Amino acid sequence: ANAQAGTLSGLDRGFDEALTPAAFEGAVVADGGRRVGVAPMFAALNQWLGAHARDRFFAHVHLADLYPLLRDGRRHADDPEPQAAALRWVDAHLAQIAHRLDELHLANTTVLVVTAARGESFAPHGTSGWRGSVFEEAARVPLFFRAPGFLAPGRRDAPVSLLDVAPTLLDLAQARDAMPSSGGASLLSDARARAVLVESFAYSEDLDAVGPESNEAWGFIEFPWKLVVTETGGGEPRRQLFDLDRDPGERVDRAPGEGPRVVAMSRALEARLRDDRAAGEALAPRPTMARPLVSRPFDIDRPKAPGPVR
Repeated sequence: ANAQAGTLSGLDRGFDEALTPAAFEGAVVADGGRRVGVAPMFAALNQWLGAHARDRFFAHVHLADLYPLLRDGRRHADDPEPQAAALRWVDAHLAQIAHRLDELHLANTTVLVVTAARGESFAPHGTSGWRGSVFEEAARVPLFFRAPGFLAPGRRDAPVSLLDVAPTLLDLAQARDAMPSSGGASLLSDARARAVLVESFAYSEDLDAVGPESNEAWGFIEFPWKLVVTETGGGEPRRQLFDLDRDPGERVDRAPGEGPRVVAMSRALEARLRDDRAAGEALAPRPTMARPLVSRPFDIDRPKAPGPVR
């Protein structure tokens, strides 16, 4: 639904079809033509689902309506009400997709996952937006799996990670070994409470920025404890400790009275970062993949046969 989810970021690699904002001529497009709203996007998705109802498919839809661009075309990250209204708008359309899967008799053979890349901060810790923040308002996101043919209704209270999404989907597809270690775990087979790593989100242009957004930060959760480590511009990193059970808003820094816990969690965080770095370096370089066909919606005569899971 926006340019960052397509060719500019490389997130369209491996797909047979990629619909970027250019494919929605005449639709309501926001932010200078770079984003498509949920209504035209889901209208296209509804049509696409109908055309592929008998195929095996994987579809990724990136919605941009929750960006606070709802007044005067400018950001209003200090005001939560526009985003609350946008959230209700998107939620209503998500319900339509669930109903569409029911209409096409796909619900029992399809997994619908709803999640988000990050939250939005309204300055409770001194910064607005999301850049550079690993506090709960930016790091905590919804994660829903709707799979009535595979899963019974339930809820998991232990912290999980977006890294768990891919292993869980592969587990549901009985292809658990098809993907190298991603740092996550299937939520179906691993019910243990695990430490969760939280990394800050940054665009490449932020790396040369000056200010709080340019300081790299990490969060490390061993529930109920959460360690937040923030670079300070060359000096000793700032370390804060929060009890998420008693203090979900992260207002009271418990680090001064919990020195041994801060040291132990800092060492665990450093070990996790080393392991993740080593795992990434161990992966073989991937071959350059051809760009998918970028087209207007549904001018493809025949979808390609589904290939193997990679």
